[in-house]
Amino acid sequence: MSLIRKLLAGDLAEYKAHLLRLTPEDRAMRFAGGVSGEAIGDHVRGIDLFQAVVLGYFEDGVMRGAAEIVRSRMLWSASAELAVTVEQPWQGRGVGTELVGRALLIARNRSIASLQALCVTDNVRMQRIVRKFDGRLAYLSGMAEGDIRLAWPTQLTLLQEGLGDAWAAIGAWQERLQ
Repeated sequence: MSLIRKLLAGDLAEYKAHLLRLTPEDRAMRFAGGVSGEAIGDHVRGIDLFQAVVLGYFEDGVMRGAAEIVRSRMLWSASAELAVTVEQPWQGRGVGTELVGRALLIARNRSIASLQALCVTDNVRMQRIVRKFDGRLAYLSGMAEGDIRLAWPTQLTLLQEGLGDAWAAIGAWQERLQ
C-alpha cells in the first residue's frame, strides 16, 4: 500500500534515512552537488516544521519519496522553495508528479503565490514536472529554476487538503495494524 502524508517532527529520522538511501547521483540532483551523510543529517536537523512542510511518499510503511516546501525567510513573503526526491526504484512511476501535485495544493492553501524549484540542468525529470504544472523554467550557469504560480486558496482546496490528511491518517493507522 502506498500513501502520501505530511511528516511530523517524529518522522524526520525516516526522512533522513530516505535521503541517505539516495544514490550519489540523486543526492547531487537534490542538493546541487555531492553531499555527505553528515551534511544530510545537518539538513534534516535544520528543518523548522513551522516554516516548512515535508511530505513523505510511503510504500509498505517505508518512505521512498519526499517533497519539501520551505517558505522564504523574508517577512511576509508569498514564495517558497520546493525540493523533491524519489529513490531510484520508484522513479519513472509518477511518484514525483504526485508529490509535487500535493505540495502545490498545500502551498496554495498557505497563500503561497509562487513555488520555486531549483535544480541542475541535468535533472530533466524535475524540469518535466515543473512544465506539467504550467511552470516556467529559466536557465543560468548550469542550473534550472522552475517557477510555478499558484492561485489563492478556495474552500474546495482546503477541503481537498483536509480529506487528504484524513485519508493519510487512516492509511498510516492501517499499516500499523498489519
